[in-house]
Amino acid sequence: MCDENYRENHHYAISDSGELMHICDAHERDGDFFCPYCKCKMIKKCGEKNAWHFAHDWRYENDDKRECSHESYLHFLAKLKLKDWFEKSESIILYYDNISKCKFIEDCKWKKTGDRCATRKLEKVDLKKCLTDCQLEKTVDVNGDQYRPDLLWRNPSKPKNDIFVEIKVTHECSQEKKNSSARIIEFEINSEEDIENIVSSNIVKESPTVRFYGFKPKASYDPDIEAKHTLKKIYLLRVWKSYCYHRM
Repeated sequence: MCDENYRENHHYAISDSGELMHICDAHERDGDFFCPYCKCKMIKKCGEKNAWHFAHDWRYENDDKRECSHESYLHFLAKLKLKDWFEKSESIILYYDNISKCKFIEDCKWKKTGDRCATRKLEKVDLKKCLTDCQLEKTVDVNGDQYRPDLLWRNPSKPKNDIFVEIKVTHECSQEKKNSSARIIEFEINSEEDIENIVSSNIVKESPTVRFYGFKPKASYDPDIEAKHTLKKIYLLRVWKSYCYHRM
């Protein structure tokens, strides 16, 4: 009875060959399976009444006897799935909000008043063209401070392009990380289904459950932006001061 009913049962486990497997793929496989987080041996529950799932076999509890909550399982599962997603995807498109300015803004007489001709524009970049690999829980130096993101999407030859990927299940990204100059994408996860929704798409957009920190895109110049002001007359005074008459 394999279905897509994502409850608080564990539908993923690690095989004895190190492969992350869904219960639907594992039910006919021989060998042992282990919890992705605490490494405890797991039992395949593939009955007729309830949805198939894995359950901890506490007879084979790991020596450290680490507590393994559903939140801990989700957090670690998300890291494994997002790492696999990054490594196997040909492209991951990041959409971001940017400012497009009038092409004359640098020489505009009125820009100092704050009344600028600009508009917000949704732009995109393919992360796989500038980032080459993904590392799990790697310690990173940012301006002399040490951070350990859940995942690091990086390009070893261009560390300025690196992105921290943080998984929020119960705790959001620390304020210390937010205040750093690191670029951060934080995914909020509440279920296995949330993870599947992320990795089933090659698009990353900011939303109530996907947050960006530290991204500072450079403003672009748009030749199609219409000026807010139309210059009608310039009055030149005898003292060589000028007065501009314009309409909005």
